[in-house]
Amino acid sequence: MATHPRGCDCQAYACRLRAKGVQLDTGAATSVRKGKPDSNSRYNGWERGVVGEERPDGTFMPYLSGEGSPIRNKAVSEGKYDKAQSALKALRTSA
Repeated sequence: MATHPRGCDCQAYACRLRAKGVQLDTGAATSVRKGKPDSNSRYNGWERGVVGEERPDGTFMPYLSGEGSPIRNKAVSEGKYDKAQSALKALRTSA
């Protein structure tokens, strides 16, 4: 879409408005994002599929596998980390 120069005297609607001194405010134009909530990506651990815990300061700490990668919800639900989960639970109850 081409824009016309400032002093254009053609019959295009935008040029006639510009000649009259009428300008649209940015708030007057509709936006695709208007009315949509902000991203909640910081708190959507379940949607990402990462198992972890909320710390007292509000940060999310994922549980890591032996290779250092985050443990996914699917692997936990399939029972691949039952031994690790029971060891973590035993540590928490003994302290």
